[in-house]
Amino acid sequence: MPDLLLENVPWELYEDLRQAAEANRRSVPEEALARLKRQPAHPHLPDEPFMTEERIAPCTIPLPGAGRPVKTRQGEQHLPDPPWTTAGDR
Repeated sequence: MPDLLLENVPWELYEDLRQAAEANRRSVPEEALARLKRQPAHPHLPDEPFMTEERIAPCTIPLPGAGRPVKTRQGEQHLPDPPWTTAGDR
């Protein structure tokens, strides 16, 4: 079996490997090999290519800027009061 030598491994990555190896009762190289085996050999590429041109939005987007003020008004009550709040039980 061929050997693999890694140089200049970031300290945080090594510590993560070491802690995982200790938790899984493995050596650091065994933990690294186990992680490599879990990774797919050929990662899935996206089915759609990245957008290389500008696309038109499928809806109307409001323009930026100051909006118009809106006046509110008191509307009539649309729903009847629930029966337990009426004063008809006197």
